[in-house]
Amino acid sequence: MRLQSIQQPKTVDRLLESFVTGTSLVPPNAHQLRTASALPHHALKSAAHQAQQKDRAWCAWTDDKRTWLFTAEMSPALSQERGIPVLEIRAYSEQGELEATGFWARDKQGIWQRCADTSDTPGDSSLRPKKLELLPD
Repeated sequence: MRLQSIQQPKTVDRLLESFVTGTSLVPPNAHQLRTASALPHHALKSAAHQAQQKDRAWCAWTDDKRTWLFTAEMSPALSQERGIPVLEIRAYSEQGELEATGFWARDKQGIWQRCADTSDTPGDSSLRPKKLELLPD
């Protein structure tokens, strides 16, 4: 797949959904919220709208107790360097604040792996959000 074709918004949307469903970031009983208007908090709606304005893919999930919002964009430089799609994925709190960020790619077996040799958030390390971590089993 060529880099230009994997940068298309629908491709990034599908990769982001694959990331969320292929990792343990949300519980198995969570279901996807497909529109920003379905998000339960104004701050999450605002974060989803901001992502759309910046051409970032977004998806949200809820288990009816908590809501998770994720955004993603392709990293052209890292994707080209590695020869596979690399996404910069951001996770938001229910208050719409950036909670975590990380660069992720699927390996040849289709398993999402964190890109360990990247600096996730440029700038002062004290300002870095915590890294995206998987939920314990």
